Amino acid sequence: MKKVAITAGLDVSLVRRSDAAIILGFHHIDEHDGSMLAQRVAPVNPGRFEEILGYLQSLGFSFVSLDEIVNCTDCSKKAAITFDDGFRSVYVNAFPILKKFQAPFTIFLTTSTLGARRLLWLHRIYAAVDRLAREDVHRIMERCSMKVESGISLKDALGTLVCQESIDRLLLFADELAAEARLTASDEAYIAERLYLRPDEVVEMIQDGMTIGAHGHNHWCLETLDQSLTEAEIVKCKEKIDEAFGVQVVHYALPYGRSNPYIRSVLEWLDFKSLCSAESGLVRTNSNFCSLPRLMVGTDTEVLDIAGQITLLHLFRLVTGR
Repeated sequence: MKKVAITAGLDVSLVRRSDAAIILGFHHIDEHDGSMLAQRVAPVNPGRFEEILGYLQSLGFSFVSLDEIVNCTDCSKKAAITFDDGFRSVYVNAFPILKKFQAPFTIFLTTSTLGARRLLWLHRIYAAVDRLAREDVHRIMERCSMKVESGISLKDALGTLVCQESIDRLLLFADELAAEARLTASDEAYIAERLYLRPDEVVEMIQDGMTIGAHGHNHWCLETLDQSLTEAEIVKCKEKIDEAFGVQVVHYALPYGRSNPYIRSVLEWLDFKSLCSAESGLVRTNSNFCSLPRLMVGTDTEVLDIAGQITLLHLFRLVTGR
């Protein structure tokens, strides 16, 4: 259907008449080095990133802040740029491009990574896996009592585990992998220094108009958390941001795009204004701001894919009335 839409020229015609806003979601703006860690952080080439912004601008979209999307009375042809996690590549590679387009943006920060000299448990897993043979990784999975569906790729197996296993088991798994891979503290510090944002870089971007949102303190998957752990994860994130930068956090993005039954009440209690998902969709004035859709952009996303996604979402609305 997507190819038909592009061939028929519907991408440009429908997108140019868009009565909706879009929120784009990125992670890492950098070259892909082929590692498992790079696959996990989904790098988008800086040239591709600039091309996407330029293409949206050529279609008549204006770049606005996430606050403006949430508060708008007319969402037509507005685009908000967001980044999950808090990678340093946003400052090094994306920030100059965003300034060129005068585009406001939001970083949903995983606060335990800010200026860290040790890798987040998630990235520690992938950095260690890059040093190990597949059979060694599976042996450690078995040792940690982790059950993996047979026949799936290592990438898919890890993606499933990080979203389903308990905190204790994931921390044990990360430790066991790191030990097997001989991933030392100095190794982690070297990677972390290049991967994660530093406080002074965040301050500079705030002064230029960036918005900070919350993405949890430890990037746990909410599906594995009860209400108490959900509250602790978000409260700590919010407190760390306030302590470091003195700004009020009112936007939250779901790690892995996964929710739980407690998140909305927790966010309401903490006076958040919006919750961003990883579900594709367009934003209109009557959208539910407790579940804002985003068009997530990854390593393999082509520029025309953005217009194609918007086209298909418009067609879906025309067909279903939703």
